[in-house]
Amino acid sequence: MIYMIEDSEARRKNFKLTVSNLAISRAGTSAFSLMILWITLQLTHIPAIAGLADGMFTLPLFFSFFVGSFVDRSRNKKMVAIIASIFRSVSIFLLFIAVSTRVLVVIVFFVFLCVVIMGFTSDISNSVRAIWVKVFLKDEEYQKGSAWMMGIGSLAEMAGFIASGIFIYIGFLRGISALFVVLVASIIPIIFIVQKPDRRERQSVKSDMKEGLKFLKETKILQQMIFLMIIANLAVAMMGIAFTVLVEEIFKLSSVYFSIVFVLVSLGIVLGSMPGSKVKGKLGVIIIPLLAVTGAMFVSIAFLHSIYLTYIPVVVIGFCVGMINPPAESVLIKRIPEEMMARSMGIVNTMAISVTFFSGTIGGLIIQFTSIFDLFLIIGSLVILSGFGMLFMKELRDSPVK
Repeated sequence: MIYMIEDSEARRKNFKLTVSNLAISRAGTSAFSLMILWITLQLTHIPAIAGLADGMFTLPLFFSFFVGSFVDRSRNKKMVAIIASIFRSVSIFLLFIAVSTRVLVVIVFFVFLCVVIMGFTSDISNSVRAIWVKVFLKDEEYQKGSAWMMGIGSLAEMAGFIASGIFIYIGFLRGISALFVVLVASIIPIIFIVQKPDRRERQSVKSDMKEGLKFLKETKILQQMIFLMIIANLAVAMMGIAFTVLVEEIFKLSSVYFSIVFVLVSLGIVLGSMPGSKVKGKLGVIIIPLLAVTGAMFVSIAFLHSIYLTYIPVVVIGFCVGMINPPAESVLIKRIPEEMMARSMGIVNTMAISVTFFSGTIGGLIIQFTSIFDLFLIIGSLVILSGFGMLFMKELRDSPVK
């Protein structure tokens, strides 16, 4: 074990502090993600740029494997998490420059720079948390712990989405300052986490990376999970620009209605994570029907012409995601050794989640050259396709959830 934590009470306390850090951090980053979309579209009036700004958050994930190797090697992971959180908080002030100028190039540069720093530091924090979850939970607690983290995290996202509407309403400068306070607050739980430094002997960085790639090559279930996530993430990551344009330019409504969309997604995730923490059986039997329903809900939005009717499939989408994640994460966590956790998550991020960097831009271009309704049809079709693809992934499909 990296941290010799034998006292179950101390272990539970550390896990609760980790979840608290996740919750506050998730509230801040979710508010940030919607504010970036809204602010960029307001300042530039170009959907493709707004979509690219959203995608820039995942640009650092191309290097997530290297980040994971660094986090795995670091002796004091608590200090790494604190420093990353401080840099993330301070980076928010780059938006002050963006909103105080009318020069398009300057706006784009500082918005993109802020988002990249936010994404990079968040990736470091997520890698540390992935290790802590492995350390602070027992094997039989992974599914329940994942569901609890997802539920709490989704509630925090709801708070962040609501806050984003308020932050935008009170004015960009005041809203950015308020967001800074939230991000700084996320550091507090980390300070109280008790850990012992990692005293293991270190290999070279090159050896660590080779070991991570060898693990990927030998772990077919990880390969299949990455492939599935590439398809699903490419689609779902277009949600941000899709709903931004739908609410702001098609329905011509305020940012409050935009925030409600993501509040309802998070509400659905919270509700779905409850049965998701208890569901048993083969992973494919659980996930494939849920992906089919999720895709169908996205397709249905293309035929709805009322924001209030749109809210119905939005909740269903969130519910399905909430049911999918706990069993999928528990299967993955059980298969990954503790000392490989950050590198493995880095591999997943680099190969699967980083594709979302292109999603916002692709979504914006689809809107510009076709229509917002075509985009929802494409998103739904890709999600359904990812479920169909899982039929051919035997190791992942037949993995037991118990």
